[in-house]
Amino acid sequence: MRQAGEILMQIRTRRDWLLALILINFGGSLYGFYWYREQLAATPFRYWLFVPDCPLATLLFALALWFIYRGREINTYTVLTLFGLVKYGFWTVFVLGLYWRTGGRLVFADFALFVSHLWMVAEALVFIPSTVRRLRSVGIVFVWFLLNDYMDYGLGLYPTLPNPEFLPLIRTVSLLSTPVLTAAFLLIARRNARERAAGESV
Repeated sequence: MRQAGEILMQIRTRRDWLLALILINFGGSLYGFYWYREQLAATPFRYWLFVPDCPLATLLFALALWFIYRGREINTYTVLTLFGLVKYGFWTVFVLGLYWRTGGRLVFADFALFVSHLWMVAEALVFIPSTVRRLRSVGIVFVWFLLNDYMDYGLGLYPTLPNPEFLPLIRTVSLLSTPVLTAAFLLIARRNARERAAGESV
């Protein structure tokens, strides 16, 4: 466990690791935008920001990592990208898992999507404990993702589903994930605030 913790700390602080993550996320974003090409073409331009949830999340995270790499982190922005990685990474894993569990055909492209979106969640978990520090940042992020949820399920901009008959369940899980993640982020922010206060009082 100690060695695992040291490795995670290196990922957060070593410039070569940060640069590798920037390239991985940027490359994944390019493929993701390509995957959304047909839905983007069928969607009015004014809504494009709310269509490619996953590739936009990884692209914004790559930019957040670049700011960290340059020593200019914007904390609220970084927290927003981490929230997006977990929310949309989990969403894809859930949708594909549900599809396979209900008789969907397992093909390599879908399996690659499953693994890459698990990666989104995993890399977010590396940064969340040390990054989510301010309650105000979490509140701002919560409002933004409420808007995203409205655009996805109020205006119907959610991604194409392999099993559209499960839309009610998928919508419920997606909508619930926003307050659940927000609560988790608030707990982490409060813990970090307490630790910071305890350190200052020593």
